[in-house]
Amino acid sequence: LEGPHEISGDINFEVDPCMIGYWIKGFCNVTSYEATTVTSYYYTHEFMPAQTDFDAMSAVPPMTIEAYRDAGSAFQYHSCCVNALSFEFAHGALIKSTVGVIGAGFAMAAKQTASYEPFSEFTWDQTSIDIAGAAVDEIQDMTITLTNNLEAVSTINGSKYPNRIQRSAKRTIEISGTILFISAAEANIFRAQTERRLVVTTQQNCNAIMFDIPSMRYNAFPVNAGGPGKIAVGFTASAKYNTGSGTAIQITTTVNSLASY
Repeated sequence: LEGPHEISGDINFEVDPCMIGYWIKGFCNVTSYEATTVTSYYYTHEFMPAQTDFDAMSAVPPMTIEAYRDAGSAFQYHSCCVNALSFEFAHGALIKSTVGVIGAGFAMAAKQTASYEPFSEFTWDQTSIDIAGAAVDEIQDMTITLTNNLEAVSTINGSKYPNRIQRSAKRTIEISGTILFISAAEANIFRAQTERRLVVTTQQNCNAIMFDIPSMRYNAFPVNAGGPGKIAVGFTASAKYNTGSGTAIQITTTVNSLASY
C-alpha cells in the first residue's frame, strides 16, 4: 500500500542582486512584474505582499523547481509555492537566504542547461540599518523571516499528490537579532510597545536590495548580564500592517540586467 506523496523542503543560498527577485515575487504573490523605475539601464522593482490569493488551488503563484543530482535524469517538482523566505545579515558573512517550499507534483525529466547571472553576492559590509529614520550601528546580526503559512491539502481525487496548496493561518513577518546594550533606549521602546519604521539596505555599486518595514514592534528584549564584558540582547520583533503604507513590508530590488520577473 502506497501512501500520500509530500513535497517540501528548504533551499539555502547566498543572495545576489538578480535571482533573489524571483523568490520575492513568488512569496509576495505577484504573477508578473515590470520595473517601476528605469534609470541609466538600472531597473527598480518594488514588491509588497498581495492581500488576495493567487487562485482557489494555489495561494501564491506555483513554479517548477528542477534538481539535478549528477546522475540520470533530473528531479522536477511541480506546483511549488514559496511558503517561507528569510534573510540573514551577520558581521563577516555573505547575506544568506533560505526559501521554504511546498509542492504538489513530481516527475523525472531530462536535465536542463543551467545559466548563471554574472553578479557577486551581497556582503555584510554593504548593509546599513535605520530605525525610526536614524542609523543604528549597534546591531551585530539580524534575520528577517517572512512566512505565508501554507499547507498542502489532499482530497479524494484519484491522486497521491496534494490537490491544492492553501493558507492555514495569516502571513507573518518576524525580525530577530542581537544588539549591543549601549543604553536603555531600545529596552524602553520595547516596554512602551512603540511601533517604528525599520529599513535595512544592502548596496552593491548600483545593485541593491532594501527592506522597508513601516511598523516594527518588539516582542521580546531580554537584558541579561552574565558577567564582566559587553552586554548583548537577543531581541525578537514583528512587522505590523501599516494602514498609511498599505503594507507590512516593501522589498525593493535594483538590478542592471532584468526589466521584469
